[in-house]
Amino acid sequence: MPNPVDPPKADPLDVDDDDVAIEPRSYEELLAPVMELRDCSRPKAGDYIDTHGREQVERELQARWL
Repeated sequence: MPNPVDPPKADPLDVDDDDVAIEPRSYEELLAPVMELRDCSRPKAGDYIDTHGREQVERELQARWL
C-alpha cells in the first residue's frame, strides 16, 4: 500500500542561500547580536561584519536564532 502523504521534496533547513532574499539590518543593529553570537568585543564584531559582509552575517544570525 503506497504512502498517502508525499514526502517533502527538499529539506527546509537545506535551502540554497541564493533562493532566499535577505534584508540585512544596519551595521549598528548587527553589532550586538554578532558580539553575542561570537562572544567577542565590539571592535572584533565590527571586523567580522566588515570581513564577511552584512548579508552573510544576517544569514548566520537567522540560522542561529530563527
